[in-house]
Amino acid sequence: MDSNEYALHPQIVESIHKNLKKRAEKNENYEMYAINDVISTKLECGDYMFNNVLVEHMVLGDFCGKVMNGNIFRQAQDMLYSKEVNPDLKPYILISGDIADVFNLQNKPNPTAMIAAWASLNRIGVPTSFVGNQWFF
Repeated sequence: MDSNEYALHPQIVESIHKNLKKRAEKNENYEMYAINDVISTKLECGDYMFNNVLVEHMVLGDFCGKVMNGNIFRQAQDMLYSKEVNPDLKPYILISGDIADVFNLQNKPNPTAMIAAWASLNRIGVPTSFVGNQWFF
């Protein structure tokens, strides 16, 4: 887990620990869950890494802002560069939030731009999913 995420979101770390503990109880022979460890480290890009999956997590408002200013593609480029260095790496962008919040943003996003960015990210090899108004843990 990126050190910034680790410091800013202790509830996520706690949630990960609980999830791993439950999985360890169900899969007693599976050591990966039994370790139940979250390591805080500075990641070059992304917020979380589990085995070879690199996840950039953002709330819907952040995604909209990054699409509108173009930073989403810089971030995707950084993730793809990490994949060049480590070919087994699987970059992934995960978006959470309440869709109603989009209407309350100061700079209203262009829906066509949002859909085009989503499709472009998936096309260039950075799958992007929206999980709704929940934490993905």
